[in-house]
Amino acid sequence: MNCKVYIVSCDNDKVFDKLISNIEITTPGIVSKNYRKIKFGILQAKVATYFSKYSDKDVQAVNMIADRLDKYNGCVFNSVLQLIDDYDYRGVFLFIRVTDLYEMNRLKRKIKRPNYKTIRIDSTSVISKLLKTKYHKYRFDSRIQYVNDNLLKSQAKQFVRQHLGTLNQIRN
Repeated sequence: MNCKVYIVSCDNDKVFDKLISNIEITTPGIVSKNYRKIKFGILQAKVATYFSKYSDKDVQAVNMIADRLDKYNGCVFNSVLQLIDDYDYRGVFLFIRVTDLYEMNRLKRKIKRPNYKTIRIDSTSVISKLLKTKYHKYRFDSRIQYVNDNLLKSQAKQFVRQHLGTLNQIRN
């Protein structure tokens, strides 16, 4: 595998998009995909009704249908793996946003260790105590604490310096 995959655990779409836009400013070759949008894309192509990404009941229905499809033939997860294979080029940084630890662990089993890193963006929404302790005990390679957009911008710069190779580092 030639590309580097970053599996991002984040509860809010907007914060993930802001982080990716801040990283794209300084680093070329950034591709971001959202696991939830992949689920919606697969189901909207096959089902005539319209599902909204912002309605909680629609999200629950799509997750239930996607889980059943995954148990039947693994089509949603295989489409994510196909997406990773499509962007398998040297110098590409692929950011995949997942919403729970189950999806993250499934991706980690398929992609072997030197090719991926895990990231957690904390306090983007209100979560239960059980989930909070699970995320606290889980070993992420990098953690980003979201407070506001300015702090997120500086944390994105620090993340780029620490984990991604910028053009100056590649040339030298």
